Amino acid sequence: PMACSDVLLHTCDGRQLLAHNEDGDPQAKNTSFILNANLSYAPSFSAFTYPGLLPGNAFSFNEHGVAFSMNALYPRNVTVGGISRYFAMRDMLSATST
Repeated sequence: PMACSDVLLHTCDGRQLLAHNEDGDPQAKNTSFILNANLSYAPSFSAFTYPGLLPGNAFSFNEHGVAFSMNALYPRNVTVGGISRYFAMRDMLSATST
C-alpha cells in the first residue's frame, strides 16, 4: 500500500514545524485540493482534501494553531459500530487548544 510520511521539528527558538508528504491514490492527484473554510459556527481551517471525504483526512490546521496530519491506516480487523477516523479528524479541526 501507499504510505505518507511526517516529520515534526522542534527548533532552537521554540518553534515547531510539521512536514507531510501525501502519497495518496494517484487517481486522485488531479482532483484533490486545499479547502480553506471560514465558518460562522466553528474555527476556520485549511485542509488538504480528497473528493467525497471529510476535511481532515490528510494534513490540516485551524485558526487556533491546532495542526495535525494523518497517514494511511490499514486495520487488520474492523469493528462494526465504532467511530470512523474521518469523523474524529474532522472534529479535531474544531479544537481550540492542543
